[in-house]
Order: sequence, then structure tokens, then C-alpha cells
Amino acid sequence: MHNLFCTLGKEIGSSVENNLGKSRLWNHQQVTVSARGIFIYMSKIGKGIALERKALIKMPNLPYFKIFDSGCPLQCDPVDCQVNLPNGLEFPLKEIRYLHWLKFPREELPPDFNPMNLIDLRLPYSKIRRALSNAESLRRLSLEGCTKLDKLPEDAENMKSLAFLNLRGCTSLLSLSEMSNLISLRTLILSECSKFSEFHVKS
Repeated sequence: MHNLFCTLGKEIGSSVENNLGKSRLWNHQQVTVSARGIFIYMSKIGKGIALERKALIKMPNLPYFKIFDSGCPLQCDPVDCQVNLPNGLEFPLKEIRYLHWLKFPREELPPDFNPMNLIDLRLPYSKIRRALSNAESLRRLSLEGCTKLDKLPEDAENMKSLAFLNLRGCTSLLSLSEMSNLISLRTLILSECSKFSEFHVKS
């Protein structure tokens, strides 16, 4: 059923055009200023792709970016689920609100990444070692399976809008710093964090 929806969406997106251009961007080699969302379904690509450094440079207003595979991590090889960045990536997406990147291949997000408007960040099973900073608007953060992540940024306590935090399977995570300022937090997942030993709670 999921593949059916993807196929249907692709056909609709390819046929719908207006004065601003195509409504969906399915070919990763296409570039358009008017794109509202990029969704890359990795099982449709095969052995992965290499994204050019300036691939997103003409889409500063893109609000939705998703690289995913419905079968991962249980039914896919790690290599098959990667979009590689051989020369790094410029990330000028000032309006980005939703970012989901399965198995992000770098240890940290691009230095020009601006999380000012970011609401939902998901980097499952990534190589990320340093998590996001200065993301005060963030409501949902999922770093499940990020085995190199050993701590959250020091300013994580300023994420007062954060309601959901998933750190399941972060096997290098040792502790969490003071979180008393996370007044919106409703869900915290720490299962399978085998090295986790310290958690400060202040009432």
C-alpha cells in the first residue's frame, strides 16, 4: 500500500504544473526555486546516490526535506539507505520546518544550517556525533540509533518547545544535562542506551 501511494504521488507530482513550476521534485538532479518539498524514497533508487555540494543552493525557501525508507532499519542494508555527501553540503534552507534524513552520513549538520524555523528533526541511524544547537522552536527530535552520539548540546535545555525526544539505541550516550527548562517535554525515550548512567531531574 505504501508503494502504491508513492507511485500515485509521483504520477500526480509529475503532471501538476503551474506558473511557479512543478509542485514536487522527484528527480534529485532537478533544481527549482519553487519546490515545496523533497522526498527521496531510497528503496526506489537502489545503491544510493551522491548529492552535489550545491544541490540545494537554489531552494532557500524549501520547508520540507525527507530521505527515508519504510523498510529501514530492519529490512535494508546500511549502504543502500545512504545519500552520500562526498564534498559536503551547503544547506541554505532558512525556512526548513521538517527535516528527516535516514542515515545522515556526516558527524554533524552543515555549518550553515539554520534551525530557526525547524519544528521536526529526525536523523535516525545516522553517523551524527554532534546534535543540533540553537533550535528553540524544535518540537520533535528523533536521534534513534545514532550510535556515535555521546551527548546533547549544552543549550538543549533552551528547547522549551520540545515535546518529543527519542534517543533509543544511542549506545554511546552517557548522560543528559539539566532538563528542567524543557517545560513542554511529554515523551522521552532512552531504551537501549547501554552506556547511559546519569540523568539529572529537578522538580
